[in-house]
Amino acid sequence: MGGQAAPYGAGQHPYVRAELGAVDATALRLPAARFLETDMRHVPTGRLIDVEGSPFDFREPRRLGDTRLDTAFTALARDVDGLARVQLRDPAGDRRVTVWMDRGFEYVMAFTGDALGEPERRRSVALEPMTCAPDAFNNHQGLLLIEPGQRTSASWGITVSLR
Repeated sequence: MGGQAAPYGAGQHPYVRAELGAVDATALRLPAARFLETDMRHVPTGRLIDVEGSPFDFREPRRLGDTRLDTAFTALARDVDGLARVQLRDPAGDRRVTVWMDRGFEYVMAFTGDALGEPERRRSVALEPMTCAPDAFNNHQGLLLIEPGQRTSASWGITVSLR
């Protein structure tokens, strides 16, 4: 409604886990080439940093260990169907939880819950599809402008595979 373009951004906040207990032994695959730098208050600075050589390189599945994530990622690698898939896998490889997102989502936030109190601390990982970067209304990264009468859509979901 209205006669002017409206800024738009959407994000989902699912918490998922591939096993009971702490997520330290869980393997994460997050196919992103860049992450967003944050300041001391965890507000994005607008600077994109390559994941290569950083503690945030999860392009190949690897154990979370004590890695603390409260990190937004972008430059997502997509499968031939156009979907980006972020996956958690239990240590035995018997259970996989995948958060998938279409091209409407160009960012994904990963949060290991280190700031949460017990018993929630590090019991799951938030894998959050986002159409824009955190703080996009200020930094404009990925922020969409929807013209009057225009529509937008984006799809995401969660799948669980058991061996």
